[in-house]
Amino acid sequence: MGGFTVGKGIGKNNQGIVNPVEAVAKKDNICLGQGVFEEKLVKEKKEDLITDPEERLKRDKEVQKQKLDQEDKDFLALLKSSSKPTGDSKPFQRHVPHQQKQPSSYSQVKDFGLSSAKPTTSMKIIDMTTAATNYIDSSKFATTNIAKPVKALKNEGLFGKVLALKERIKHELQSAVNQKGYQTDVKVTAEYEKELVASRLENQRESLQILQHLKSQVHSRLVSPILTQKPDFNIPAECRELFTKYQDEYEQHKISVLAVKLIGANMIRPQISEWEVRREPKRMYGEYLDVGEILGIGKEDQMFGNNDSDDYGLNPKQITNDRIDDLNHSDVLYYLYDKYWLQKMRAYISTGWDVKESPRQFQEAIRDWGYLMPGRFLSKVVNIYLKPRLLREISQNWDPRDMSDKNRLENWLLIWSELLGPQNMQAIFVSAKLKIYQALNDWNCQDVELAKSLLLPWRGVIDHQSFDNMVVRVLIPRLTLSLKSLEIDPSNQDITPLQHIFAWEGIISDKELSLLLREHVLGKWLLTLQEWLSQVTESEDQDQMFAEIEQYYKGWRSIIPKSIISQHNISEVFKIGAVLIIEKAT
Repeated sequence: MGGFTVGKGIGKNNQGIVNPVEAVAKKDNICLGQGVFEEKLVKEKKEDLITDPEERLKRDKEVQKQKLDQEDKDFLALLKSSSKPTGDSKPFQRHVPHQQKQPSSYSQVKDFGLSSAKPTTSMKIIDMTTAATNYIDSSKFATTNIAKPVKALKNEGLFGKVLALKERIKHELQSAVNQKGYQTDVKVTAEYEKELVASRLENQRESLQILQHLKSQVHSRLVSPILTQKPDFNIPAECRELFTKYQDEYEQHKISVLAVKLIGANMIRPQISEWEVRREPKRMYGEYLDVGEILGIGKEDQMFGNNDSDDYGLNPKQITNDRIDDLNHSDVLYYLYDKYWLQKMRAYISTGWDVKESPRQFQEAIRDWGYLMPGRFLSKVVNIYLKPRLLREISQNWDPRDMSDKNRLENWLLIWSELLGPQNMQAIFVSAKLKIYQALNDWNCQDVELAKSLLLPWRGVIDHQSFDNMVVRVLIPRLTLSLKSLEIDPSNQDITPLQHIFAWEGIISDKELSLLLREHVLGKWLLTLQEWLSQVTESEDQDQMFAEIEQYYKGWRSIIPKSIISQHNISEVFKIGAVLIIEKAT
C-alpha cells in the first residue's frame, strides 16, 4: 500500500516527493500560467529555429548534462547532510540482510568488469557526470576511478538501472533527513508541553493556597462576627478590605452575596416580626444600607436606584436560597427587599396607614428608603401600593369643603408629587377633580377663599393647560352669571361683584377677564355714560355735572387692575368714553 509517513516520500517505494508543494503568492494581475506560457513559447520558437541536426544534438546533450549535474549536486549534498550525526540520531544506514541475494545491479556491474572487489554492505553511488565513472563510498567518502566510459554503460543497458537505484537511494536519504527533523520537533514540543503542565500545576497550587487563606479570612472576619452579632462591627469595611486583597477570588466566589445572605438571615429576618411601621418606619435602615454598600463593592459605576422600569422583575416565591448565587447584585438587593421589607410595609400601607396622620414623617421615610432600593422595586411600591391607597383616600374620605389644615390637599397629598411623578399625580388629579366639581356646583362667587383652596394647590402639580381648562370650566360660568346681574348706578354703585372677579387676577388669564368685563360690564357702563352726558345742559350746574362725570370716569378706571385695562378691548372702551366727554364739553 502507498500511504504517507512524515519525513518519507510518497508512493510504494517512497520514490515520490517528500515535502509538500509550497504555495507561491501571486502579486501581479496576469492570469495564472500566462508568464510561464509566454516564456515557454518564446523558448520553443528559438529552438525551432535550429535546423542543423548536429546543432540540435549538441543542444540536447547540453540540456541533459545540466540536468544530470544539478541532480548529482543535490544528491551529494543530501548524502553529506544525512551522514552527520546530531543529538541522539544515528547516521543513515541502508540495512541489507545477510541472507538476501545481492541486487542484480551489483552482479551486472561485476559482469561488466566495473569492480573486482568483493561485495560489501557499503552503499555506492555512480557519478554519471564525467567521462569516467566514480564510485562514492558513503561510509568512507572515497572515490575510485573507473576506466570504462559512460557511453559504454549506456550501450550495455546499465545506465537506466543505475539511475533508478540512485533515485531510490536519494529519496531514502531525504526521508531520513526529514525524519530526523521531525523527531527533533516532536522532542521540542514535548518539552514545551511538559513546562506548560508544570506551570499550570504551580498556578493551581498557588490558587488553592490563596483560596484556603481567603476561606479562613471570610470565616473569621465575616461569618463568625455576623452569627454572634458582634457589636460595632463594620461589615462593609471588612468586605472592602477582603476585596482589596483577593479581588479575583472575591468576585469569583461571590463573597458579597455570601455576606448579604448572612445579613438577611441573621440580622434582618429576626426583626421583621417586631417591626411596627407606624412607630419606626425606618427600622432596619442601617442593615439595608450595609447591604447596598456591600453589593456595590467593585461596581461603583453601577447605581441600583436609577432604573425606572415598570418591569418589577423577580417573584421571591420562585427563588430558593441557592438560586440567589445566580442573580446579579441588583436582583439580590431586589430579592432582599421583596422577601423581608415588603411584608410589613405592604400590610401597613393597605390597612394601617392613616394618610392624613403625620403624613410628612411617613413620606420622608419612604423617600429615604427609595434612595437605597433598586429603581424598579421603588416603582413597584409606588404603583401597586402608594398610588391606589391615595386614590382610595380621595374618593372615599376627602371632602373638598373641609377647610381644616389636616384636610388641605397640600398638607397630605401634594407632598407625594416628587415621589409619584407627574404621570401618577395626573391620574390622582382626575379623581380629585370630580370631587372639586361636585363641591363647586353650588359655589357662591362671594366665597372666593373656598374656590382658591380647592384650585390653587393643583397649579404647580398639573400642566398649565389642564389647570386653565379646569378654571374655565368651573369659574367662568359662575362669574358670568354674577356680572350679568350687576347694575350700573352712578349715584350708588356696588362694586363688590367686580372685586370678586378681580380677586382671580393671576389665576384666570387677563384675556379671559377682559372679555368678561367687555361683554357683561363695560358695555352697560358706556351706555350709562352716554345717557348721563345727554342730560347735561347749559346751566349754572353744568360745570359741577362735568366734574361728577369726570370723577365717575376716573373711578371706574382706578378699580380695574392695570394688567386688565391695558388689554386692547378694555382700553378702547375708555377711549370712547373720553371722546364722548370731550365732545360734550366743547
